[in-house]
Amino acid sequence: MDHGSILLPGSLDRSTLGDVLGVLHRGRATGFLELTLRTKRNFVFLSSGKPSAVASGGPGIGELLLSRGVIDRSALDRATRARRRSDQLLGELLLDQGAVDDATIEGAMAAQTAERLDALYSLTKAQIRFHVATFGAEVPPIPLRAAYSAPQLHPAVFLYGRPRARTRGKSSEADARRAALRTLGITGDASQEEVRKAYKRLVLELHPDRAGSNEREELNVKLARVTAAYSLLMRA
Repeated sequence: MDHGSILLPGSLDRSTLGDVLGVLHRGRATGFLELTLRTKRNFVFLSSGKPSAVASGGPGIGELLLSRGVIDRSALDRATRARRRSDQLLGELLLDQGAVDDATIEGAMAAQTAERLDALYSLTKAQIRFHVATFGAEVPPIPLRAAYSAPQLHPAVFLYGRPRARTRGKSSEADARRAALRTLGITGDASQEEVRKAYKRLVLELHPDRAGSNEREELNVKLARVTAAYSLLMRA
């Protein structure tokens, strides 16, 4: 599969999502990667080679903010009802209501992208196709302004420690689990409840409101890595 100077395989049979994202990152690609397994399609949106949104299964922004204790159920319900009468995104409505600030929304969007992307690394048979961004020619499955204006993940989040074709197998899965345990600061015999407690503690420590504007990007990177580690351990 050739997209200009970017050469991608047609499937993940002999490659991995980490390999594919590495190629797209080096090529500074902008567009969306489609991964199809049977009838299920997933989409990874990239800006200049960095993922900014993922359309697949996983919690929405509202549920993420609720689980972190940033908003309460009544605020989420109000925004959800307002969205039925508006073309605004849920995050935009929460901002308008004063329930959250820009930094909080950006942090939640980055964490959502990292968590959804983390789930896709387990795909080993999916067919892949990259669509170069041609605005107006093809409508992606989520609003363009959300997909391409969202915070871009740092390479440390989507490339570091990810399975590659040369290391695919049980050893790479074990390495990923050990890395996730180190990220959350827990041991291999930790229960799921202990994993949840460690995750919630780190989320509070890394909340963007606790830092100045210069430190928020670094906190968002760390928060995305923590969320990805939590997602991996809870699936194990």
